[in-house]
Amino acid sequence: MLEMLKRLEEEKVEEDVLEDDEYDELLEKFNDLDIDNADPELIWSMLSEKERQEFRSMVSKLDDTWHKFDLPDYIPWWIIIQQSRIQDITEPTSDDHRIPQLPDNLPDFSKMTQPSARESPHLIWNMIHILATYSYLMRHSMGELLEDIQDTVHVIETLSAEILFSTAASCPFGSIHEVIDDIVERILRFQEQSSPAKRKMAAATARYDLKILVIHDLLKLVPERKRAMFDFWLALDQISKKRKKRSVGLAVRKLYFYWAAACAFEDLELVLASLRSILSKIEIEKTDFEQDREAAQRAIREYQKAGSTAKIQEI
Repeated sequence: MLEMLKRLEEEKVEEDVLEDDEYDELLEKFNDLDIDNADPELIWSMLSEKERQEFRSMVSKLDDTWHKFDLPDYIPWWIIIQQSRIQDITEPTSDDHRIPQLPDNLPDFSKMTQPSARESPHLIWNMIHILATYSYLMRHSMGELLEDIQDTVHVIETLSAEILFSTAASCPFGSIHEVIDDIVERILRFQEQSSPAKRKMAAATARYDLKILVIHDLLKLVPERKRAMFDFWLALDQISKKRKKRSVGLAVRKLYFYWAAACAFEDLELVLASLRSILSKIEIEKTDFEQDREAAQRAIREYQKAGSTAKIQEI
C-alpha cells in the first residue's frame, strides 16, 4: 500500500480520477506527511472510508486501474542489474536492496539426482517455465510477493499447474517454443478471468506483445537464474509457513530442486540463442500480422465508403 501511495504522490493523477475538490482535499491531507518514511497504518487511518474502498478496488483490479492512475511501469531487479552494467555503475544505488542476494551455501544438485538425469533437457524447459512464471508474478505484484499471499499462490497455481503444482512425473514440454506458448496462454487466461473485457485484446496483438515481453525478461533472467530461483523459493517458503497446504509445501520442495538445478547449470548459451531466435520470429510475425490487419481495415473502410457513395447516387 505504501509503495502505491508513494507512486501516486510522485505521479500527477489525471483530473478525471477525482473531482477537483476531492483531489485538493487529498493533497492537503498528505501535504505534511513524508510518504517515504510514513507508517502504512498511519496512512490508512488518514483515509476516508470512500478512499479506502477506492484503494481496495484499485489493488483488486490492478490491470484495469494501471492506466487510469497513470502509474509508471514496474522496473524489476533484473532490469536494474542490466542498467547498472550498461552504465558501468560500480557505486551502490538506492535500488540495490531490491536485488536478491545469494546465500553463502548453495544447494548441491549432484546429491539430488543421478548423472543421467542431470543431462535431461526437461530440466531446462521446466526451469525456463518457472523463470517465466516468476517474471510475470513479479510484474503482477510489483515485486511484493508477500503483500497478498493468497493472490501470489493463486497466480503460481494458475501459471505453474503443470510443474510446481503438478504431481505428474513427466515433462509437459518438448521444446522451449512450447514453453513460451504455454506460459503466454496461461497468463492470457488468467488475465481473462480477472477481466473478461481482455478477451478481445488477447485476440489481437496482446499475444505477440506478451511473448516478446516474456522472452525479453527470460534473456535477462537466465543469466541471473540463481538469484531468481532463490528469490522465488524464499518467498514461497515463507508463504508455506503461513498457509499450511500440502500442495504449497510440495511446490516449495520442487522449487528448491530447480534452484539447485539452476546453480548446477554452467553454460546455457544455447538456450539464450534459442530464445533470441524465437524472439526474432515472433517480432516478424507481429509485423506481418499488423500489416495484414491494417490492409484489411483499409479495405473495409474503402468498401464502406463505396457503399455510401452508391446510396447517395441512388437517392
